[in-house]
Amino acid sequence: MGVLNQKTPLGFRLEGLQSTKLEFEKMIIHENSKPTQKMKAWYLFTEDFISGTIANTNEEVGIYIRLLCFNWNKRCAGIPNDSNTQYRIANCFTDNEKKSCDKVIKEFFVLVNDHYQNERQLQEYLYISRRMEASKQNGKLGGRPKKPSIEPSQNPPT
Repeated sequence: MGVLNQKTPLGFRLEGLQSTKLEFEKMIIHENSKPTQKMKAWYLFTEDFISGTIANTNEEVGIYIRLLCFNWNKRCAGIPNDSNTQYRIANCFTDNEKKSCDKVIKEFFVLVNDHYQNERQLQEYLYISRRMEASKQNGKLGGRPKKPSIEPSQNPPT
């Protein structure tokens, strides 16, 4: 398990957020920070992903992707701290697959409030959620204001 002030296995930090372990453990996603719809896709930072998984087997990479997808679909609520549930999410049935799942959880996730979180994914989820909320609020105000026209009006006032 990682400590927030240290680099994670992928070298990420929660930039722009208070980065003490205690504050990270208290960080939960509140109802007002969630979008009303599921976010159907997330950014995969391919360079970071490739460099962070270069030493992993194809099996481990597949498990990692399945766990990330599950977590994203659950609005980053976390991976339950239960091995059997983790194995079911990752489609792990054999002993080797289960060992690979345990390795992936240990390498790429941290335990927060009895759920495993991927720090980078949670950071991106919170960022996108805030942007969506800001766009929603701006939309309620009528959207982006129109720029004033520099050219004189074609229709003179009557």
